[in-house]
Parts: sequence; structure tokens; C-alpha cells
Amino acid sequence: MVSGGTLTSSKQQYVTRKLTGIVTMANSVFNVTGASNNIPDGCKILKVVAKNLTGRTLTLEVPVSTVMMDMGTVDKTFGPIKKFVTAPLSRFPTIKVNIPDLLALPITNDASQPLFTLGSLISSATDAVELTYTVRYAL
Repeated sequence: MVSGGTLTSSKQQYVTRKLTGIVTMANSVFNVTGASNNIPDGCKILKVVAKNLTGRTLTLEVPVSTVMMDMGTVDKTFGPIKKFVTAPLSRFPTIKVNIPDLLALPITNDASQPLFTLGSLISSATDAVELTYTVRYAL
């Protein structure tokens, strides 16, 4: 026989989810904001996976002014994160960016605040890019 009461905890409870969306570049550039894929307000982005579905190259740049993570103070800046990948015709070029929970900042669903920029080497590319976010937010 099992007996007992309900558990009570003052510890904050978090939910981790994966969100996926597709964006289309215009002239080989797409500026990703919190409003680009309806990311919930107040969540932290812990991982971004960008996969180019139609092109063979992909670049991803997280600027120093991003609202996605704490890049440090002016005198101790990590610098922008820049990644580039190419892939043969049999594979999709994919870039992964992991963000430690302690550096991730809660973001807002705002179209004016940049998270990162996607690009392609072809200057007129209109590639479709699948973005998969691992987000964490409090209940």
C-alpha cells in the first residue's frame, strides 16, 4: 500500500520544446528575428539547426548585438559567431549552433531585434531554409 501527499516544490519548472519553421531568403540573405517563426515570448533558444533545402551553401552569423545570447561587455566581447558549410547534391548543408543555458537570454517576439542572419554564396539565391530551434521556457 502506498500513501502520501502531493509534492510541493518552490523550484521553477521548465519545458524544453523543438520548434521548426521554413524561411525563404531574398537575394541570398535572411535576417532572423523573434517574429520569424513565432517563437514564444520569454523563451531561451538553446540550439539552432539551419538546413538549406534548395541550395548547396549556407552561412549563419550571430552578430554581437544579438538578443539571443549574452555576448559579453564592450571590452570583453566574444565577437560574432560565423559559420559556413557546403554540401554535395546528395546532402543538405546544415549548420548547428549550441547556446549554453547560462548565456541564453529570454527573447521577445519582436521583428526589430536581430537573432542571427542566414545567407548563401550565390548573390541572387532564394533558397528555402528549415530552422529547428530547441527552446526552453518556464511554466
